[in-house]
Amino acid sequence: MAFDGNRDGYINQAEARDAAEFRAGDMTRDGALNPAEFGRVENPREFGQYDSNRDGLVDTPEYERGEAREFDHQRELDWETGNIFP
Repeated sequence: MAFDGNRDGYINQAEARDAAEFRAGDMTRDGALNPAEFGRVENPREFGQYDSNRDGLVDTPEYERGEAREFDHQRELDWETGNIFP
């Protein structure tokens, strides 16, 4: 199932938000984000971090992995700064 980042068989709120962002950015509806489309929903400077196979496009699995890394990084920052919420 696309955007089921934790592979639990369900789409949680964060995964649904990622899917909606991806669809909003995919102006050509080809299932991948080119650099211009990516820049509509993410920081354009992060394109290379998401495009893991370096084909010039970010497909659904790459976007999903990139968002998971962003979430993990934010969670780590929150822990370090004490911004922890239940």
